Amino acid sequence: MRPPLPVFALAAALLAGPIVSAPASAQSSAPSPRTTEMTFEAGTLIDVTLGKIRPGMEGKFANEYFPAAIPIAMEYGLKPLGTFSVTKIDHGPADGFNIWGFFQWPSLERKQAFEKDPRFAPLREFRDSMMDTKPIQVYTQVPETTTVTLTEGRMYEAAFTWVNPEKGGHLQQYFGGAGPFIAENGVRFLGDFQVTGQSDNPEYAFDSLPTKFFFIDWGSPATKEKWFTSETFRNVGWHRALGLDRLVVIESNFNFPPAAASAEPRPAGTEFVAATTEKTYGVNATGDCVCTEASTTAAQAPRR
Repeated sequence: MRPPLPVFALAAALLAGPIVSAPASAQSSAPSPRTTEMTFEAGTLIDVTLGKIRPGMEGKFANEYFPAAIPIAMEYGLKPLGTFSVTKIDHGPADGFNIWGFFQWPSLERKQAFEKDPRFAPLREFRDSMMDTKPIQVYTQVPETTTVTLTEGRMYEAAFTWVNPEKGGHLQQYFGGAGPFIAENGVRFLGDFQVTGQSDNPEYAFDSLPTKFFFIDWGSPATKEKWFTSETFRNVGWHRALGLDRLVVIESNFNFPPAAASAEPRPAGTEFVAATTEKTYGVNATGDCVCTEASTTAAQAPRR
């Protein structure tokens, strides 16, 4: 059993205001949720990236950018851990992000080497052309390798905090009263990340470096609402405002892959054709990033 997180780690779960929960009747009819595991490895660089994909570009982003960029990045050791769809910005720019994710690298040097790969330059332009704002990249680490379980339909929170170094005592008073509520309501702290840096390009960074990043499983919006309407919060909540200079809190759901469609069996001896598509990314004369495709087909042997 892992030891309990220090009281400061309660920060991330207690930094945002109440929201309205879904009705119980809607929750009771939901199918059995899927689960998956995510492992954060000690000694690696964990890149937490936030972005806002333009409406209508989601499919192009998933089906063209990621399949082109990820294989190149994996040559440099990238492990894509997973992405989340933003359901609400609880603190921070109201229209700032609609997706965020974890990307694990062996080191900052390997990530920077990937970014200098000439194959990535047109892909970066292609990616940014599909986004309302350029993605923010914050670099973090975990003190020990940790595996967490994610469940479909649960609410996960990403919280960036800027702690006032002279008023940390107020945070201790705020967090100190929250322990019983956390234990009784099943809130899980999935990660207490030390922020080690952010992109050295200011276009891809916050205007100042956060102090800490927290990853929390609230379970449902109703649990947050319960905390922020509790008598305990009314008694200690004012300490939060004094202890923090700034915070960005994002509520989200984990992006499980779409359920695979079942393929109908092919009759034995049926001929079939394999198609290969090579995509090339570049910038046209007007400065727009474009993707061109060249397809080839090859007849395959009959299935036996």
